[in-house]
Amino acid sequence: MESWRQQPLVFLGFVLPAVLWLTLFFLVPLAMVWVLGFGERNGPVEIEITWTFANYIKAIDPIYLSLFAKTVMIALAATVLCL
Repeated sequence: MESWRQQPLVFLGFVLPAVLWLTLFFLVPLAMVWVLGFGERNGPVEIEITWTFANYIKAIDPIYLSLFAKTVMIALAATVLCL
C-alpha cells in the first residue's frame, strides 16, 4: 500500500489549506504593510504610494532606534519574568 506522501492529491489536500491560511492571514497583510511603508500621508487617513524611502530613513533615526531598543529590553524582561 502506498503512503499518503506518495499520493499527490492526498498530500495536497493536507498541505493546501495550511498554505492558503498562511498566505491569506500572514503574507498578504505583511505585503500590504510593506507597500504602505513606501507611501506618504496626505491627510489623516489618505496614503499615497509614491515609492519613497523617507519612512524607512525616519525609522533608523537615533530616537526611534533607542525606543526600539527599550521596547526589546522590556519585552525580554517580561518574557523572563513570565518563565
